[in-house]
Amino acid sequence: MATWPATLPQVPLVNGYSEKPANNSIRSKMDVGPAKSRRRISAGVREHKASYLLTSAQLTTFETFYETTLLSGSEKFTWIHPRTKVSGEWRIKALPEWSPLGNGWYGLTLELELLP
Repeated sequence: MATWPATLPQVPLVNGYSEKPANNSIRSKMDVGPAKSRRRISAGVREHKASYLLTSAQLTTFETFYETTLLSGSEKFTWIHPRTKVSGEWRIKALPEWSPLGNGWYGLTLELELLP
């Protein structure tokens, strides 16, 4: 399995980082009265957003990692969780976005999934 490249920042920027718990429950609407709610699965995917400040060379490294190593984001990789500091299996959920910030710097935004 691939690993997040050592030449890229290992921790995302505080501004732009967020995470959500896994949605492990399901709600069913009733004809009358309150909806029913029950646990759907015991272990779900946790969603995260992460932002990075990259140099031009680091952006090239990320592009190669995404397109070649992860087969355009279809493969999973290991990465250290920024909050818990525990290694886990991750996948890039949506197309990554980057934009120039000037003087050879780029802002990269990722939507990630922490797999159970």
